[in-house]
Amino acid sequence: MMAKKRKKNKIIFPLVLVCCLVAMIAALLLLKNHNSKGPELQSGENTEAVTAFQRSGVIITKVEFKGKSENLSFIFENDMWKYAGDDKFPVDSNAVDVIADSLMKVDAYMKVDTEGADVKSFGLTDKAEKITATFSDGRVVEFKFGIVNSYNGYQYFTYTDSSDIYLVDKNLLSSFEIELEDVYQSEGCQLVVDGAKEEDVTSVLISTKSGKQNAITDEKGCKALFTVMSYFNLSVWEYYYADEAEMKEKYGITKDGDRASINYTLTNYKENEKGEYEPYEVKKTYTVYFGNEFTSADESETGGEGSENWKTFYTVEGSNTVYSISRDKVKALFDNMNYKPDAETDNKKEEATIE
Repeated sequence: MMAKKRKKNKIIFPLVLVCCLVAMIAALLLLKNHNSKGPELQSGENTEAVTAFQRSGVIITKVEFKGKSENLSFIFENDMWKYAGDDKFPVDSNAVDVIADSLMKVDAYMKVDTEGADVKSFGLTDKAEKITATFSDGRVVEFKFGIVNSYNGYQYFTYTDSSDIYLVDKNLLSSFEIELEDVYQSEGCQLVVDGAKEEDVTSVLISTKSGKQNAITDEKGCKALFTVMSYFNLSVWEYYYADEAEMKEKYGITKDGDRASINYTLTNYKENEKGEYEPYEVKKTYTVYFGNEFTSADESETGGEGSENWKTFYTVEGSNTVYSISRDKVKALFDNMNYKPDAETDNKKEEATIE
């Protein structure tokens, strides 16, 4: 008996055609995505971490970069960082150290295979973000940052004299996106630094530019004035360096103007010849000088002359920085100009003011 011939499956050929068409469309879409977004990594590629850049035996002596709103440059001299735009600006050296040291060794997610790729698609053109570091041996390195890879979130990176391209953590560049104020080294309020307490206060002297004074020495008044004087803790600065002439002409601050001094005594300890610690007293004074009142908005926005939004310029003894505080806090201090201990007020309870 003759074997029956199998019927040919007429569906197989159309299916092959459809699969080929789908594959071609997918390839075109991937190519389009590659050209529009830059090279994309696939999950099967080797992503072994590597070191993109590293230097040892040297330090960074200058770093230049584009901050959040302006170009910034810092120079390392005499074991501290200085702002190149104004060496009087008080720089927080530790803060600059942190971002500068991040350039000493740059670890990468991977080294990119650039064979056959359009280098411009990585965003590493003349318009790319740059950070320039000068090292103590004179070498100058320009670090260049391209686009962020949309597949894994890492950023394309290269540097001077390198033909290689890497993918690095995008936070490396973003850590340099700072304002100058972010690396401002604030002065420590003497009362806070010393750890002074209300019971340490021995007297408070309030003086006005007209020559009027009031010395407060009783325990109740000293404790009350300690709270008021603690308001002036240097938390808000207006200008980081003003000489004596600027203090007077621009901010209305003079040594013989409105001012207040708080005197206090601290107890410290020192070791004697027997290895025992003996207490000794240290007398200190914290003096605040007040200047003009001001507001950064017009009168209608601040509620007029009586508004608490008005501020007063002030500085402290030994400082070139101008600070500001609500003028209501200043008023709370000078409201005590007529304060007297209870025993001297003929039974009138006129107490030190705290607001």
